[in-house]
Amino acid sequence: MSTTSRTRRSDGSSGFTLLEMMVVIAIIGGMMALVFTNQAENRLVSSRLGASAARLAGSLELLRTQALLSQQEIVVELDFENRGFSAHFPVELDVDGKVLGPGKTLAEEFVPLRERIAFEKVILADGQVREEQDEIVSLSIGAGGQLPDVDIMLHNVDFPDTEVHTLQLYGIQDRVLHVEGRTPREYLDDADFR
Repeated sequence: MSTTSRTRRSDGSSGFTLLEMMVVIAIIGGMMALVFTNQAENRLVSSRLGASAARLAGSLELLRTQALLSQQEIVVELDFENRGFSAHFPVELDVDGKVLGPGKTLAEEFVPLRERIAFEKVILADGQVREEQDEIVSLSIGAGGQLPDVDIMLHNVDFPDTEVHTLQLYGIQDRVLHVEGRTPREYLDDADFR
């Protein structure tokens, strides 16, 4: 005598019970909730990355303007270890902006990057790459507001290979370009124009 796992009705037909159907639907619903929750969290972290890059770009533009108006050099320090940046004048200034002598005058207090966002690397104009083992990378904005030629890459610490934003600072054009992805520029030398 063999038994089957399906319930037989009195008319001889077989099928799923309401309880079996509800269990299957609950399992599928739970799996979909996990997938959608994970996607929403990834979008949130991705938007944090874009916001951090935009915030740094905006701060660099404001500091460039401040250097131009004050006719004083400003040093921006990118802090890899503490995940943030700050800026200062490399001289001591009084309240009217007159130079008192050597020292430091704060131009912008430490600004942390958003949660789970970090500096990946900084590529200087001479091709030198500064990465996480360099705790602080200093960039100088000239007294006339000239930006250094440099690429600053930020990434999501959970997805460092896929979620990256690059800030490209152009000294000649005095502008900051915010690019999604890892897009270092190519530098040309005299041999390229022969």
